[in-house]
Amino acid sequence: MANAAGFLRGAAAAALMLLNGGVQGQQGSAAAAPAEAAPAAAPVDCTNFKHEERWRGSRTEQRPDGSAFTSPQMRLAQPLYPAKELREGLSGTVLMEFTIEVDGKPTELEVRQTPGPAFSEYARASVLCSQYRPATLDGTPVAMRVRLPFRYEIQE
Repeated sequence: MANAAGFLRGAAAAALMLLNGGVQGQQGSAAAAPAEAAPAAAPVDCTNFKHEERWRGSRTEQRPDGSAFTSPQMRLAQPLYPAKELREGLSGTVLMEFTIEVDGKPTELEVRQTPGPAFSEYARASVLCSQYRPATLDGTPVAMRVRLPFRYEIQE
């Protein structure tokens, strides 16, 4: 079997979807289980996660009322591929929805789509280990709900 590195396209292919009037990204078309509540908030060890080098996001738009809205920024923690699912050749997309609070912390995590619980848990850990800068409205940080897909694909 080839090395698992590069098998996960999640962070590289992840597209931030902003809710509450922000920019809407595209969603994967893979069949998946219905939305599920995120597992209980167990501590996550972030020491084995590598972060993207660059921050994503920070698109500013002028609103009709004259206010300036800037989307949140993130440096994703590269999610890990669940070992058993990798061995079995399973793939799919996990769609996480969560709030980036004014202090940049992710809260209220929900799994909106998943091919299985192990994928959900790894995507949840990635969300919790990633780094965020909150959205702003006229320079003032605001909490914002976002959706983020993690695509797990095995490359031949």
